[in-house]
Amino acid sequence: MQKYLRERIKEAPKKPGIYQFFGKNDQILYIGKAKNLYNRLKNYLDTKNLTTRITKMTLNAEKLEMILTNNEIEALLLECNLIKKYKPKYNILLKDSKSFPYISISKNEDFPKIFKYRGLKDNKSYHFGPFANIYAVGQSMESLKKTFLLRSCSDAEFRSRKRPCLEYEIKRCSAPCVDLISKKEYQKLTEMAINFLKGKNSNLQEELSKKMKKYSEELEFEKAAKIRDRIKSLSIIQAKQNISIAEIGQMDMILFMRKADIVAINISFYRFGHNYGNKTYFFNINLDDSDFDIIFAFIGQFYQNHEIPKNIISNIDLEGREDIYNLLSNLETSFNGNKDVNEFSSVGISQIQERHNPLGGRRYVKILYPKKGKKLQLINDNLLFLQEEIDKKIASDTKIADLLLQLKVLLKIKHIPNRIEIYDNSHTSGTNVVGAMVFASENGFVKSNYRKFNIKLEELSKKDDTNFLKQVFYRRFKDFDSHEEGNLPNLIIIDGGKGQLSAVEEVFDKQNIKIPFLCMSKGSGRNSGLEDYHIIQDNEYHHFNLPKNSAISYYLQNLRDEAHRFAIGTHVAKRKKSMFKSELDEIPNVGAARKKLLLNHFGDLNSIKEASLEDLKRVKNLGNKVAKQIFDFNIMSKSTLK
Repeated sequence: MQKYLRERIKEAPKKPGIYQFFGKNDQILYIGKAKNLYNRLKNYLDTKNLTTRITKMTLNAEKLEMILTNNEIEALLLECNLIKKYKPKYNILLKDSKSFPYISISKNEDFPKIFKYRGLKDNKSYHFGPFANIYAVGQSMESLKKTFLLRSCSDAEFRSRKRPCLEYEIKRCSAPCVDLISKKEYQKLTEMAINFLKGKNSNLQEELSKKMKKYSEELEFEKAAKIRDRIKSLSIIQAKQNISIAEIGQMDMILFMRKADIVAINISFYRFGHNYGNKTYFFNINLDDSDFDIIFAFIGQFYQNHEIPKNIISNIDLEGREDIYNLLSNLETSFNGNKDVNEFSSVGISQIQERHNPLGGRRYVKILYPKKGKKLQLINDNLLFLQEEIDKKIASDTKIADLLLQLKVLLKIKHIPNRIEIYDNSHTSGTNVVGAMVFASENGFVKSNYRKFNIKLEELSKKDDTNFLKQVFYRRFKDFDSHEEGNLPNLIIIDGGKGQLSAVEEVFDKQNIKIPFLCMSKGSGRNSGLEDYHIIQDNEYHHFNLPKNSAISYYLQNLRDEAHRFAIGTHVAKRKKSMFKSELDEIPNVGAARKKLLLNHFGDLNSIKEASLEDLKRVKNLGNKVAKQIFDFNIMSKSTLK
């Protein structure tokens, strides 16, 4: 191979372009760019100065091909696009290239709607973002709806509404669908929402305060109260978005951190003083990959699909790197070429549509490397978060077998705990109480072994968490047989403190069960990583803590969180089921489908109670016979459906 490479490199022109190393079956192993192909490629012959990763690549390479470009910028763009398309094994890859969501407000409508949006921006709406995830969009949407009362329903639903929906009842919409707000007033709310999202909100609270005062003076106290609630919601939003860089406008913050053989890059989105969240990407790299090469590869791949802001700040010094500026100033957010990259010939790629700099040749992307001030403080604050993220990643990559061995040593138990049951309870003020158990093995969570327990409150003299837990354990181990311990857990973990520990101890003593168990409770500030651990060892109570960023700590948190998730989900499902039970269930021949028909037609239960026989007969697809049954039931129950 070395002989082939030498001959092929001798043929390389001293011109800009990209080069591709191929392995078996024409698999692309590596793609690189060069201002001068010959000068760049001859470095591959000096094996002593190659990184471990590149040395391994050259040993597996069977073919080398080159594509000439008109200039270095074209080479940069083509390299990024080819890496994105083929994902070569030995390139530094950004594996997750999903688009980010936006909050959008429709244009050119009498009553614009606010909605979540993902994809290429269009001219039909105003788009604000990007947000790091859909959860952040949902939170912001709810706050904005509460403050500005904009509709979020579809156009079809908006046109067909005859009465206000639930959004109006819970004060999330002004109900323009049924003319409860004028077009002029709604347009004013829309304008205020747009200005707020653009960061033009300095006078907004003052304007609302004047409006509230005016309504109060006119004795329209209900309207004044609504404005008061909106001011309160606005204050909450502003408190959440209170960051020290509002003057920057549009900015991405890119943070780089390396630990062991893992690199973490975190990107945060700031737009007009609003923090739209952040996302962390992880790369498994060789120790000899330079920081700049990694972050350059990230930027080149990331900003192909995502909006390029006016400002970028980083904890890595990128200010003086011309190749970064060239890349960002010319990179397309999406590849504009109509042809596939395979169609570019070796004589050039003039078909690439270059991004024209709107500032007439000046750099329109500003890259900052703060050395002092508020921006540096912002970076340092976020680096603490990134440190925790990379620690979690290292912990999650630790083999479960190693963690179980650590757990055995930590808890001083006889066997490696490869069958773990984790317990949690969930309820709302003692109602719809459920117990939940999840199962974990050396292969991870085994959902087929999950169990849920509907707590029988009538069997309990005292209704509290410890007694709920006792009932769960009595039912779980009621058929315990010491001869069948192979089918039982060899470690039990309970979400709780000393009280839960005593409850389980009582059950196990009565049943003569000898299974080690551990309780974990929230520690100081109820923050993850500060848990208190409770255990019985040698018939004595012991209490301990674990290092916050240790792999075993993250593992136990993960077990606890899965039990908590399953318990909450089970409880919510039970509560929803109980809420859906209504007085309509007692009427013969009225099931879920007919309940839906009745509620869609009349709107609420009271209207059904007051309906005449003729009104009931008008319900489409209900049937005259069922209508008569409902009417008779109303009469018999004296207008109170039981």
